[in-house]
Amino acid sequence: MRPLILALLCLSPAADSFAAAGPDTRRASVPTRPKGATLLADAHDLLISFGVSLAQSPAGLRVLHVRKGSSAAKLGLRPRDTLLTLNGRRVRRTTDAAKALRSWKSETRLSAVVSRIDDKLDDAPPRPDLRGELMVLEMPPLLWPRPESRDAALLTPGEEAIRDAHLEAAREASERPLEALKAPGFKVAAGERVWIRFPKGIAQSVQVGDVLEGETSTSMASDSSLDFIVIPQGSRVWAAVAASSVEGRARVVQLSVFKIALAGGRSYPCAAVLRSIADADRGVQISAGGSLVAAPEDADPFLLNPERNLQIEFREDLLIREREDFYRAGPGLWLRSTASGNGRTFEVSHVIAGRSAHAYGIREGDRVTHIDGRPVYRLGFSEAIRRLYGSVGTNVELKLLSASDKTPRRVKLRRGAGYRNGYGLTLSAGKGGAYVLSVDEESPAYEAGIRRGHRIDAIDGTETPGLGKVKLNALLEPGDGKKLILFKPRDRKARTVGLQAVSYPYRRGIRERLTDFR
Repeated sequence: MRPLILALLCLSPAADSFAAAGPDTRRASVPTRPKGATLLADAHDLLISFGVSLAQSPAGLRVLHVRKGSSAAKLGLRPRDTLLTLNGRRVRRTTDAAKALRSWKSETRLSAVVSRIDDKLDDAPPRPDLRGELMVLEMPPLLWPRPESRDAALLTPGEEAIRDAHLEAAREASERPLEALKAPGFKVAAGERVWIRFPKGIAQSVQVGDVLEGETSTSMASDSSLDFIVIPQGSRVWAAVAASSVEGRARVVQLSVFKIALAGGRSYPCAAVLRSIADADRGVQISAGGSLVAAPEDADPFLLNPERNLQIEFREDLLIREREDFYRAGPGLWLRSTASGNGRTFEVSHVIAGRSAHAYGIREGDRVTHIDGRPVYRLGFSEAIRRLYGSVGTNVELKLLSASDKTPRRVKLRRGAGYRNGYGLTLSAGKGGAYVLSVDEESPAYEAGIRRGHRIDAIDGTETPGLGKVKLNALLEPGDGKKLILFKPRDRKARTVGLQAVSYPYRRGIRERLTDFR
């Protein structure tokens, strides 16, 4: 019988078509998850997170297990309950229960209706025909206690992030005023002037209310001491067109400078007006009232070309308060630009007594040929001043030619340093002797090893115990010869050193120049 069946299969059309087609080389398709299975899995995960395990039954959803401490336990669900409604929705399948939970918000009340059999039958085998008592279950909103009723350990991650953000914002807000209060301040007095320019020029089409942005073309020093730069070259300024009129062929424009942003520093409100123009000509002038008067050609788009410099005068005091590293210090001299047969040169226009330039014998009228190795004919005035100033305590090298010099001499000046003539000691008077309050670095006393707190027993043979401050200062007056100082370091034997009064540098910090404007 078996051979006959095999023969019939071989003679059938299906067998012929299968043999003609040959082996099936098609790639097997990847099985995909049915959409219904995906929804069922998502519903299962949501119910597990809620803390309940359900199974479909003819009577409804049967509760199989409730996790202790879960939301389902707080709702009051028990094993063997039959869940009929959840959050006001009729539930027959696990997907229905999942939809009901998705529509529930934790800050609202959750309710359910269950059919519960008697507690005495909890251990009995389940019976589909056994009807239980209908019960309404409710769970209050899941509200966190008020912040004042719990400690920081009970904060949620979201609340912790909000707390940290508020603390950081409060910390920054509290540090900014403190930083401003501690910052050294300088006052630019009313009447001070600085040069500015408008890189885009001033167009003929300007109207009242237009705002023009410019920049300072020179730097401004703190005061006549020339110790620090308070308005650097390149600081931005803003000017508003306050008035505009036409008088014959001339255009009259009044500008009001109302804001300045220091290069590397803060922005400040200010009040300044025009006072003069560099290389004034008949085409452009500044009136006595501070207005720009220009008579350009009709084809010229500018009232004032971008390369022209204007001088502004501050009408009110300007208080500048910046961090210490903002201020650039100088060596105690200023320059002016002069023309010679060899091109641009610079002469010393000011020398400040008690500064580095004065200590090295630089005098007004000396010609500067190089600044830090760079020939001055390659530098503009602003660039020369920028190279002259720098961080407090750094050096700048100049090559100068005095009237009596045949060849230039090279000097290395210290920025921000003052010079004193003496020994560098400050003493306090006492019954047990004189004690060192301070010693200037690089002074003769410092080089000899005298330090703060050391006891001075005698000066030039005069014992110090019992001497007042006036007599001590008189003994420390500089003289021609060496002054013998008998001092005793801590935990060491007393010794005598000879000090020669010289001119020595000391650092002039920003704080020493600070004027309290608060």
